[in-house]
Amino acid sequence: MSTWAQQIPDGFRGTERTIQLMRALARDGGRDERVRRLAGELTRDLPRRDYESEARRLLQHMQRSVRYVRDPWTPDGTERVQHPAVTLFELGSGDCDCLSTAYCALCGALGAPYAFRTIGTDPWNRNHFSHVYSLVFVGPYSTGRWVPADPSFGEALGWEPPLDTERASPLAATPGRAAVRRDWAA
Repeated sequence: MSTWAQQIPDGFRGTERTIQLMRALARDGGRDERVRRLAGELTRDLPRRDYESEARRLLQHMQRSVRYVRDPWTPDGTERVQHPAVTLFELGSGDCDCLSTAYCALCGALGAPYAFRTIGTDPWNRNHFSHVYSLVFVGPYSTGRWVPADPSFGEALGWEPPLDTERASPLAATPGRAAVRRDWAA
């Protein structure tokens, strides 16, 4: 297992590069045997096909068992994203991108579609994204819905940080599944 560290470009290009990596790590993490075992153990007692309860249980585990820490500061602005198994089993901590990636890996291990939402809180700099959190699809494909899940905060499934500006990165949850896109809010 590893941690990816690289200096990323500023603005939207850098954010998209980070999201691409998070997506790949979440997909790989969802296939990791330890992640799959943990997701199954956490949801074993829930009713079958209760996808919202699964998403809630996984989020509660992340919030109770994995500590949010800030990304280590570097003078060159290096971004770090670690493999979900590192976050869940080795370090037990990570920043918002590491926690969201680990949560999405747990969801993916159960077959739930997921995505990431990047946000910025500076209305004068719409290309600066300062936070990322997860979206998970709950319910049957024909009638389900996308629900926010932020493992960095202790809030319930469905809660989103209050924002001045918002944009969801254009990304597909898993190949062949729905994508979530959201333009800047007015």
